[in-house]
Amino acid sequence: MRCVLVIGLWSASAALAQTPEAEFVMPAFGGPDAGQAEALAPPPVSPPPMPVAPLESAPVPAPEVSRGPAKDPRWARATLSAVGLLSGWRNLYAGVEVSLAAVFPLSGPQVVDGAQRKVEGWLSTVGADVLGGRISGPLCDGSDFCGDRWAFGASARVGHASGYAAHDGSVGLRRFWFGGLTAQAGYVSVPPAPLVAGARWFEGVFRLKGGVEASTAGPLTRSPRAAVVLVQAFVFAELIVFAPVPRGFQLGAAVGVGF
Repeated sequence: MRCVLVIGLWSASAALAQTPEAEFVMPAFGGPDAGQAEALAPPPVSPPPMPVAPLESAPVPAPEVSRGPAKDPRWARATLSAVGLLSGWRNLYAGVEVSLAAVFPLSGPQVVDGAQRKVEGWLSTVGADVLGGRISGPLCDGSDFCGDRWAFGASARVGHASGYAAHDGSVGLRRFWFGGLTAQAGYVSVPPAPLVAGARWFEGVFRLKGGVEASTAGPLTRSPRAAVVLVQAFVFAELIVFAPVPRGFQLGAAVGVGF
């Protein structure tokens, strides 16, 4: 029995020894197919670089500038206005009047609200004005504005003003209620026309007026620069003397701007 087992093991060893070695060779890695597979494989994708946020520097506070104590408020020294006038009774007068006046404070400006630097006071203005316009009505015998009217004179106003004072003391005017008187010497020229005989004459004009100047700035604005332009409106009674045309009172109104 033992002899038979030995013979069987010897036969199996001989059979293995006669088997070709190539049948047991492991397939080689990296052959021709392997190179092609590597070429078809997509290249590795590297992740995109992370954005680097710039370093934010801490805000540097602006140095505080000492402005010192607020100066006493003061009214403007001069005023300029340009208004369009329309007056008439029998004849109609239309024109533009330009006035330049100096300001003379009568009181104040006094601070009535320290938190907002609101001021009030009484003031007057005295200055010169010039008027240029046209004349129409029965004098033109059916024509419209057939003649020219020029006048030059002086005017004065007195009234109550209010506004807001800046740190440097300048006051931005908010309201100025006034009454005034204007005295002018005028010259009227009506050229001859087929229906108009034509004439020239001098006249004296006295104008009594009352009205208001108001700032165009909003109610919350405190800057004097925002209150530079003022809207001016007034009504007046006009007395014409020394003229050959019917003399007497005329009523009128004016609207314009002041500076």
